Amino acid sequence: MNTPTPETTPTDHEAIAGLAYALWEQDGRQSNRDLDYWLRAEQQFQAQRNQNALVVTARSAEALTPMAKPAAKPAGAGNARSASTPRAKEPRPRA
Repeated sequence: MNTPTPETTPTDHEAIAGLAYALWEQDGRQSNRDLDYWLRAEQQFQAQRNQNALVVTARSAEALTPMAKPAAKPAGAGNARSASTPRAKEPRPRA
């Protein structure tokens, strides 16, 4: 029962075992309840994994969403001089 399943890696198994041990200690080290602690630890581990997956999925979706483009300027708007801008005086040819 406490061997890794195809869905869990050895690291997952170690994490679940550590969590089950912590739950057992919190409950006063009650005997003959190892399966109960293991199943609770698996549930908590899976819930945390699912929560992390949701966060990663949400961040991935944000990264894939195209950013809004700034409004386009009318043609020539970037090069046009406003009417109130004084024009520089041109030098007069010398005679």
